Amino acid sequence: MTLLLGIVSIILIQQFFFASYLPLNQTKHDTYSKELYRDGRTKIIETCDNILVNTVNFKKEKEKVIICSNIVFTAVAALSRWYNFTDDVIWYNDKVQSPSNPRNWQRYMMDIRRNWILWKYNPNYSYNLENPEIEDPSMGQASKNGFFVECGAYDGETRSNTLVLERFLDWSGLLIEADPLNFSKMLQKNRKAYLTPTCLAIEPYPSVNSFLMANNVGRLHEPNASDSHLPNSPDVAHSGIHVSVQCFPFIHLMYALNVTTVNYFSLDIEGHELKVLKTIPFDMINIETLSVEFSHVENGKKELIDFMESKGYYVYSLVVRSDNLAHDVIFVKYDYEKTNLVE
Repeated sequence: MTLLLGIVSIILIQQFFFASYLPLNQTKHDTYSKELYRDGRTKIIETCDNILVNTVNFKKEKEKVIICSNIVFTAVAALSRWYNFTDDVIWYNDKVQSPSNPRNWQRYMMDIRRNWILWKYNPNYSYNLENPEIEDPSMGQASKNGFFVECGAYDGETRSNTLVLERFLDWSGLLIEADPLNFSKMLQKNRKAYLTPTCLAIEPYPSVNSFLMANNVGRLHEPNASDSHLPNSPDVAHSGIHVSVQCFPFIHLMYALNVTTVNYFSLDIEGHELKVLKTIPFDMINIETLSVEFSHVENGKKELIDFMESKGYYVYSLVVRSDNLAHDVIFVKYDYEKTNLVE
């Protein structure tokens, strides 16, 4: 029975994952952007839906305008604390953070918990969602109370791979989003999960990296990269506003949360997926299922699959859409079935 529930859970995750890519009424780049300057030094992107800017009937859109204003205010506050080497937090950009140095390690873990991981859920309020009418697609047969990690969490709602698990199956987890505007939107959702305005490191140590803000296709990217002259597309961004972001290794975030098992890991970071996976000591953390975007991975999905197979995973399925909203591999750990067998 437990094995059956586990396999059904994987299928359900696949269904959630596929459903999360259903196109919205508004295209993902139908936005209005302008640069703002705060204290003469901090540059951010204010992005609001065109409907908020070009509205004809202000009364009908008043609530949305207020929400947009709150997001901009939150974005300014976020930039003031977590981006561009602010003085409000300690930044880590070296190889010395290791359990082999217990004193520094404990201080490092404590700082991550206090300053880089947030728990903003308020049980006295409901979710603040734009599309709350989504129904639970399961029939009560999927496992509950799991732990997820979603990297590339965007605004915490749009095409989220974990929201349904959280809302209807009592899961919780960690949402990782490096873009300051997207993270500010996510803060408004009242997700029952930990939130972090960081990225996953592509080296096995913490680092500070340049992040290109680009709605839902933002990525680690240097301002003067060789592709900066290329035009942006709905799927790939090459130029725009860059911010400095803190990146932590996946395993360091798990240590900080005292997590030893991740039931589902969603990784969608526009090209650096394999680099992140190569930093993970899979013998030290139990990750049962993963969905990994492969469309921008260097050398494509074959190298990704080969690597994951070497770590004890098999391809459960591929999720591919002709509109490019999904190019993902769902991996399952070989030992997953064994550990869920019932006498």
